[in-house]
Amino acid sequence: MKLQVVLGLIVAICLVSAPIDARHHKEKMSHSIEKMTKRLDLSSSQVSQIKSINNRYESVHDSVMSSIKPLKEQVKELKQADTPDYTRIRSILQQMAPYRIDMHINRIKHRHEIMSVLTPEQKKKFKKAREKRREKRRNR
Repeated sequence: MKLQVVLGLIVAICLVSAPIDARHHKEKMSHSIEKMTKRLDLSSSQVSQIKSINNRYESVHDSVMSSIKPLKEQVKELKQADTPDYTRIRSILQQMAPYRIDMHINRIKHRHEIMSVLTPEQKKKFKKAREKRREKRRNR
């Protein structure tokens, strides 16, 4: 039982403390397109298609985040109490879980749509660069 409470609290901290700032998100997306354009030698048509895809998924992301925001605020308040109500925190986190799943599924769909715009050679370069980044993170 104690382990479940501790694990629940750890999950709550991880979920709630993830920084989500719309401006930062947009800047990061813009920077990402610039990097992709350079690294993969994207055509102007591909850039506009990717921007369109990003805009579509950004609106989906914003919608999900607006649904989660009140729940996150509740968890934040409960965490700051002198004696946190772990049962209530767990309940709220369980309410948030479907949104988190939807966000993850949308990230997968988003990446898949972007990959469909790339040529086979660009896909190879993209996958190679992604693996290089993953390897770099593993070695930190």
